[in-house]
Amino acid sequence: MEEKTGIPRSELKKILSRSVRVGTLHKMGNKYALEPILPGVFEKYFQRRTEFALNFYKKKTSSYI
Repeated sequence: MEEKTGIPRSELKKILSRSVRVGTLHKMGNKYALEPILPGVFEKYFQRRTEFALNFYKKKTSSYI
């Protein structure tokens, strides 16, 4: 990828890691693959939103206890 894109290896690692964290790429060993649109990316979007909502609710209710 470094040769084809002209982007330094360190920068590519940052870009790929961010894409894995966001959920657009999936890392398998030292290879990366696109997440499938359905259910992959679509499902992860709602899963992250649900996890955020649950964590927010837990923090908010625990402050009243």
